[in-house]
Amino acid sequence: LALYFGMNTSEPKLLEFLTYAGIQISDGEVSQLLIHEQEDFHAEKDAVYEAGLRSSPWQHTDDTATRVNGQNQHCHIVCNPVYTAYQTRPTKERLAVLDVLRNGRARRFRLNATALRYLDLAGVPLSQATHQRLQAWSAETDVAMDEATFEQALAQRLPSLGVQARKAIVDAAAVAAYQLETDLPVVRALVCDDAPQFNWLTRERMLCWVHEGRPYKKLSPVVAVHQRHVADFLRRFWAYYHELLAYRQQPTPGERARLDAAFDTLFATQTGY
Repeated sequence: LALYFGMNTSEPKLLEFLTYAGIQISDGEVSQLLIHEQEDFHAEKDAVYEAGLRSSPWQHTDDTATRVNGQNQHCHIVCNPVYTAYQTRPTKERLAVLDVLRNGRARRFRLNATALRYLDLAGVPLSQATHQRLQAWSAETDVAMDEATFEQALAQRLPSLGVQARKAIVDAAAVAAYQLETDLPVVRALVCDDAPQFNWLTRERMLCWVHEGRPYKKLSPVVAVHQRHVADFLRRFWAYYHELLAYRQQPTPGERARLDAAFDTLFATQTGY
């Protein structure tokens, strides 16, 4: 396992190594050893991940495209300074991110006031009749449902929903259920980019400083004075970031207040470019 997963040794080379060591083994058995009876490792991975989720109220997350058996999928990364976890999912939509934060548990849904509030924030156009039915539903019951039960109730109560509206309701109900769960660590804040699938998932969201800096680097001013404006802002931008890093090492109330005011000053900058 260490040679294959840790050192990227191919299966033919593993077979060659074992043969040189005097072990009579087939290539099929080498493959079996790599992919079967790994329950202890999976259990350890789950324990590490959930301990990492409990270790801090905030988590950093992102995703990147990856190929699985020739198909495009997405590798989701969740981390903080004490651990990093990777999970690969077919998509990077909101429910997929939620599945990752819930470590693959069976999905739960809850149509309550929180779900209705998220629907308002989503800005998805819903008819007055749909709004009224959703409000009546939320008033009748506020319990978590499994996916099959929720899908059945949604089909009975709102049989003519459009694809976009239906997805928004499903997402909102899943997030509302997640935020009230007690048998798993619920993330309070995500540090991430501004991708829409991260909306609503946690009560707070902090945008990644590196992602914020990328658009400024993409600017290509031609006029000399504009070039100076961009260069000056980027210098101040990264200087402030390093002040944040220093504050993290030695936080004080006075420095917190100063940085809070300096943040507003930095991002209120108007250059004329």
